[in-house]
Amino acid sequence: MRAALVQVEQEGPVSEIARAVDADTGYSRSDLGNAQRFVALYGDRVRYCYEQSAWLVSNGKRWIRDRTGEVERLAKKSVVAMAHEAANMTPAERDDFLAFALSSQDRRRLDALIALARSEEGIAIETADLDRDPMLLNVLNGTVDLRTGTLRPHDPRDLITKLAPVAFDPTARRELWIKTIDRTMGNDQEVIGFLQRSIGYAATGDISEHAIFILYGKGRNGKSTFLNTILAILGDYATTIDASLLMSKAQDDHPTGLTDLEGRRFVPTAEAEDGRRFDEALVKKLTGGERIKARRMRQDFYEFMPSHKVFLAVNHKPRIKGTDEGIWSRIKLIPFNAFIPKEERIKDLDKQLAAEAPGILAWIVQGCVEWQRIGLAEPKSIEDATNSYRDEMDNIGDFLRDRCLVPEQSHLKEVAKVKASELYGAYVGWCKGTGTEPVASRAFGSEMERRGFELKKSNSQAWRLGLTLNQDVDPDPVAYEIP
Repeated sequence: MRAALVQVEQEGPVSEIARAVDADTGYSRSDLGNAQRFVALYGDRVRYCYEQSAWLVSNGKRWIRDRTGEVERLAKKSVVAMAHEAANMTPAERDDFLAFALSSQDRRRLDALIALARSEEGIAIETADLDRDPMLLNVLNGTVDLRTGTLRPHDPRDLITKLAPVAFDPTARRELWIKTIDRTMGNDQEVIGFLQRSIGYAATGDISEHAIFILYGKGRNGKSTFLNTILAILGDYATTIDASLLMSKAQDDHPTGLTDLEGRRFVPTAEAEDGRRFDEALVKKLTGGERIKARRMRQDFYEFMPSHKVFLAVNHKPRIKGTDEGIWSRIKLIPFNAFIPKEERIKDLDKQLAAEAPGILAWIVQGCVEWQRIGLAEPKSIEDATNSYRDEMDNIGDFLRDRCLVPEQSHLKEVAKVKASELYGAYVGWCKGTGTEPVASRAFGSEMERRGFELKKSNSQAWRLGLTLNQDVDPDPVAYEIP
């Protein structure tokens, strides 16, 4: 028999078990040999992820989970093709080999082939290997490198699973899109530029800006059209979430809601209810860049790195209880002040904008390149709107203005004081009277310190210095005495 048995060992400190290899084919006549033959033929088209317990197949544009038995079809093709390997064998060798090839078509051997192929080098991957490059955007006609704004051919080695269902064409028309944005934003080119950079940033998997974008307006102002258009263009890179996920609740929600964010980049929300308060701890977590813990229904917890940027469309601004930079540095309030009267509304605007999708995609990519050049570069109007929002939410500031006296002269500041417990009690009572929610005593104290009102202990009593309650103030400030 011409078929020889060749013993193969892996070099290194630990040798693998030697395996017999058919000298005519290079593969052992075994399930392992069949698995290696399969990988040699189709290894560039299949991957297996143990974390997901799933096969993935490449369709030429991206990797998708195998839900139609593609891996099994390829496995069957690989064993059927074994007959061609017998062409140069002697009759006796051919008969022996063909008998093995025929038995390889049995269900048991096919299952063994597929099971053994999972762990072959180059086939097994981790979830983290998928969509690893945050600056690649996969589109219909290739992959856009967002670092440069250039298009290159699809490459299975990128292990991309997502697709924006639009062709990239930097020269494509987008006149209606530009006209719509100009009308929506009152032709404010600084704000429009900020919007473009924000959406360009949102098209990446980068989360370095640690921001949440709030689009505020009373309705019929174009913010939903704007967000829905971007949502459709970014396809798999985008998803919507319910605004309630971001709002404070009496009890924690099931963490399954967070799983929708995994791997997404652009995440607009539906309208938030009037008067709801942000879950500030969650907003900080979702914009902070740390790993997020979540779990699917009836499954164990797992963690993922964030890539999402949330765009919250509201008619009423969410209440924000905190006064610290930890929350306010993340807020980007974008006013949508226009009102589009009925006679100016364009029929089937969404369909007409869809026809400009390649041009709008080019606008997004252009915004991304510009964001990398100068950052978000908030215009003063955005900063002013956000600061005004912060002032609206500052019930501590309102309390100080309404119930306290803060002397302007330095020598009077030194003698003005109030018991810390009385000050906080007055604040809580004021909040109840005004229908606002007080912050916790520790947060109140921290905010007093931040505003320059120091805490001093004297005779086992804590005093807040530099202010006093109105009812405790002598009408003549010169009459203050040092306690």
